[in-house]
Amino acid sequence: MRYIGLIDDREVTRTSLKLSLRVPLLANGKEKQEWDIIDIEPFKDINEYIGWISENEISILIIDEKLNESTVVNYLGHNVVIILRDAFPELPIFCITAAKREPDLNDNYKYYNFILSKDEFQERRDEFVNLFIKSGEDFYRKYTEKKDRLSEIADFMADQNGDVSDEIKNEADDIRDFLMLTHKVDSSSAEAWLHEFSSKVKNFEDILEKINSELK
Repeated sequence: MRYIGLIDDREVTRTSLKLSLRVPLLANGKEKQEWDIIDIEPFKDINEYIGWISENEISILIIDEKLNESTVVNYLGHNVVIILRDAFPELPIFCITAAKREPDLNDNYKYYNFILSKDEFQERRDEFVNLFIKSGEDFYRKYTEKKDRLSEIADFMADQNGDVSDEIKNEADDIRDFLMLTHKVDSSSAEAWLHEFSSKVKNFEDILEKINSELK
C-alpha cells in the first residue's frame, strides 16, 4: 500500500478534503488497491513529522498553511515543510489552502511541489489528484528500489565478511541517508553490524528496524 499524508488542523475540512481525494482514487480499481490516505491534525512538536512520515512511509504530503486556527501550535504549514525538505528532499509536498497567499507562504514556495487554493483544487480535482499520484509513484519507486538495494548490499557485506570496496560502503551510507537512517556511525561499525545480522534477517523491514535500533 502507498500512502498520502494529509495535515490540517480543522477536522471538518480535513475529512472533506480526504473524501474529495478518494473520489478519483476509487474510480479506478487498480489505484483503489494501491493508495490510502492518512490524515492527522498538527503535532504539538514540529519535529515529530519526520518520524511520522518515515514510520508510515508517506509518498505524498498534502498540508494546509494555517495550522493554528483550530489547534494550539505556534507554527504554520511552511515551517513544517522547510524542516521536511532537509530530511526528504524528493518527497512530493503540496499545499492546499483556503487562506490568502500571504508573504510567508509566497516567500517559501520553493519548498513545495505546488501550492493551490481549495477552489482551484475543486475545479480541477481529478487533474490535480493525477498530478499528486504521478509524483508519488515516482518517489515510491525510488524509495522501493533503494530499500531493495540496501538489502542486497547487506547480504553482500555478510558474504564478503565486511571486506568490500569504499564505493560499496559509500553507497550503503547514501542509501541509509535517503531512507532516513540518520544516526551516523563509522563504516567499520556499520559493516560489523550488517555482517552479524544480515545473514540472519532476510526481510528488509526487519533489517531496517534493527538497524534503527542498533544505531541509536
